[in-house]
Amino acid sequence: HDHVSQENDPSKALKQALSKDSIIRYDMVPSILDHTNYGVVHQLPSIPTRRRMIQQQQHAPYPIPSNAVHNLTYFLESRIRTDEEDRPLFIYNPMVLPLDNQVIDSTTILSDLSSSGSDDVACYVAVYRVSNFGNCHGPGRGVPDTYQNYLGLALLDRDLNIVQDSKSGEYLDVVIDLNRHLYDSHWSPGGGRRNPPKPKQYMQDCQLFAARSKNAEKADRLILLCNEYAMPVRLQRRGNPNNNTNKNEGDEKERIYFTNTYGSGLQLTALQKPNMILYGGKNMHYIPPYHHGPGFLEIWPGGPHEFLYVDFATYPFVNRGQVDPIKLLKSSKSEPDASFATMDVSKKGERSTLIDRDSGSACCVSIPWKDEKDATNSEGRHLLLGFSHRKTRKVPKAGQYNYVSRVYAFEPLPPFDIVAPRGFFFF
Repeated sequence: HDHVSQENDPSKALKQALSKDSIIRYDMVPSILDHTNYGVVHQLPSIPTRRRMIQQQQHAPYPIPSNAVHNLTYFLESRIRTDEEDRPLFIYNPMVLPLDNQVIDSTTILSDLSSSGSDDVACYVAVYRVSNFGNCHGPGRGVPDTYQNYLGLALLDRDLNIVQDSKSGEYLDVVIDLNRHLYDSHWSPGGGRRNPPKPKQYMQDCQLFAARSKNAEKADRLILLCNEYAMPVRLQRRGNPNNNTNKNEGDEKERIYFTNTYGSGLQLTALQKPNMILYGGKNMHYIPPYHHGPGFLEIWPGGPHEFLYVDFATYPFVNRGQVDPIKLLKSSKSEPDASFATMDVSKKGERSTLIDRDSGSACCVSIPWKDEKDATNSEGRHLLLGFSHRKTRKVPKAGQYNYVSRVYAFEPLPPFDIVAPRGFFFF
């Protein structure tokens, strides 16, 4: 009976594990909490078989070893093959945008992603990093000249499966070479017109979020954020006749109509060129304003919790010509101790095995929360929930990086003080 009750309440199982030992291995946490988890792993259907690490042997242009996923020699050889179409692509760092009609405008964004007379319904837009390069075998392998990043996009149903067009049967996912298109349009971060010999990989980890135009009651514009660059975009299903576009889309001459490398069910259009938000920024997450006005980008999820004011209703989002173009905000309180300690906690005088600061993974979901120690507030309140990650410090070339994650909750209003950080866990 006790075992069944723990399965239904993973927090009790975790507390019992901690009662036996004050420090818990972070690779054990998922097995304790796994009873209520549900996950989906996607392989984008639009990517041809030829560009997968593991293929059917009769179609493979190169011999595939039985241990291909773990074979370092095969991995290093595959990423420098002469023909680009023979270099396997890896899909990682997914993000999702919920298509919630309570907060997103139905006449612009949602209408663009619907299809009249079709039975399929998109509930999320998924964004992926697609690359012929990965660090699964650890650092020290070098970055080849063939290094290339793509943007992956897909429409998902309510169960997080990739939507199939009910008429054509086509999966609604695409892969786009953003860096090539920006290179061909002569865009560069500094505004120079002189192109380098080949496209630089500025756009790597991307996410898509919805923001409001001035005076709009719901979010009516999409922003694509890739590393430190952001641009307003429009995403449509092919053949969508919607002409009710946002009036603040900008000059037609500034638009870039991205051609899909793979897939044909979606069309992505940049309405303005990328705008640098924060030099060297990465893994930042958008938090909309509580009412109207500028929103926020979470820069660091801890150590301390750090944010940037950004108004995505106007372009450029950050005007580099100003004396003080960005405004930073830090949490006002020190962070509470994590809910449980893991092996990364260093002994006195020893260095932790992990780097010193979290990076963002995903954010932000509103959750109800009640402090068990606060007897004066029986109803509790709402917080924002996010995921962050850290990796191990530099290791010998023969080793690998390891990544650990954790959940954290914080106040929904500035200065966004952290209320409840959890311990690290290992997927």
